[in-house]
Amino acid sequence: EDNFTRARLESRAASNYEHKTSKNGFGVYVDGLPKAQVKLGNCCQPVYGDIIYGYISKGYGIVVHREGCPNMQRSDQERFINVKWDSSFSGKVFTTTLKAFARDRRNLTADMINTLNYCNVTILSVTSTKNKAGECVTKFKLQVANIEDLNRAILALNKMPEMYSVERIFK
Repeated sequence: EDNFTRARLESRAASNYEHKTSKNGFGVYVDGLPKAQVKLGNCCQPVYGDIIYGYISKGYGIVVHREGCPNMQRSDQERFINVKWDSSFSGKVFTTTLKAFARDRRNLTADMINTLNYCNVTILSVTSTKNKAGECVTKFKLQVANIEDLNRAILALNKMPEMYSVERIFK
């Protein structure tokens, strides 16, 4: 019985650890600080499911950055803290920006918009220009629920025959 009780307690402790929830509205759990003030970095626009890092800022609480953010490399490494996505979190949408480079043709931007409309994303804004090389450069500001939906949208755009590349941008 003693071993059974100990095993139950250990199992309960493990399940409590796995099911810790975030209280910040972004689905980010900060190790040891369940009610931490959290802000998503505008510089890199992390999306649920990205590899993320927390940075203890002066005056803003914990700023969450996604992997590869240039601001992380310029930051004091001593001020980083472990953060992770709350696996039970849902219901929030995240804003991010894509930049697409493509061989220009008539109605290309409209076709890109139609392609995205079939993905599980919301288009907030579109800016399309032609660069000096004659390529169509289009920026899409999107709302997505998670990284999987964003990756499906990127893949769908990349399947267009005119597309050279699609990338998430850092501000």
